[in-house]
Amino acid sequence: MDTRKIKYFIEVAERMSFTKASSRLFVTQSALSQQISLLEKEVGVPLFDRSKKRDLKLTEAGELFYELFTRQIKEYEEAVIKAQSLSNAVSGKVKLGLIEGLDIVSHVMPFMRRWEKLYPNVSVTMESVSPGQLIPHLSDGYFDAVILFEFLLKGQGKSIVDTLLYDSNFKILYSRNNPVAYSEIPKISDFANQPVYVQEHPVLRRNGEKEVNILKRFGADPVLSFLPNHDTILAEVSSGLGYTFTHEWDRSCSNSMFLTMDIPVSDPLYMARRKDLKNDAALRFCELLPQWFAQKDDDRE
Repeated sequence: MDTRKIKYFIEVAERMSFTKASSRLFVTQSALSQQISLLEKEVGVPLFDRSKKRDLKLTEAGELFYELFTRQIKEYEEAVIKAQSLSNAVSGKVKLGLIEGLDIVSHVMPFMRRWEKLYPNVSVTMESVSPGQLIPHLSDGYFDAVILFEFLLKGQGKSIVDTLLYDSNFKILYSRNNPVAYSEIPKISDFANQPVYVQEHPVLRRNGEKEVNILKRFGADPVLSFLPNHDTILAEVSSGLGYTFTHEWDRSCSNSMFLTMDIPVSDPLYMARRKDLKNDAALRFCELLPQWFAQKDDDRE
């Protein structure tokens, strides 16, 4: 049986949406639907109840095959990894660049425990730098791979290979002393005319202008203010006037001094490496980490 069709089925079953699944798999909806139909013909029963267009559900047979396929795919991928580990005896060092202020380390540590068992002869070090330094340090070879926001990849051409790692929405970070915090039901439009702080850097400046346009769509008309680094931004925000954009992994989100507000606009994180990367250990790491994040939470350990 074609593992691709099985993986497509699992993705649709977990998203309960052909649209979301096709986006995650980077295939068209029509191609995805065709593969699912072929799988249903192969097993001889419908796997999805399509009677209600906006309420996709698994049939009883679909539930049965979902449990079977997820177990088999996990066992297959683990067997492939172990076999490759034994045959290639991968060793060496991997240096991973992270965004300062984001608590990426705690989110990848469960993967690192699995990695260390499979590749005990590979050491992985992580270093956090400002967002504007990630691509330059990747290009000059200081980092083997980096985890970064999508906007930092724009204009990089074919020299960089990137893979979706984790998708979430934008957040606004503001102080408990901010006037908006006293609103009964705070809204994005309540931040109208307050400064929004962005780190000073040519790429970050351009993205800050994009963020302002996003805020305008939701009724805020912010004043863009550029500051030298992440710490300075947090200091200004904590004073009680102004706010900044953040990600759910930002350490500041767990700080009792601050509050957050979701913005329904995607803010994905990517893993990127140079296309000409020759470090076998780093190539394996860049292959496996996105696969691990793509798994359901319960299947990651």
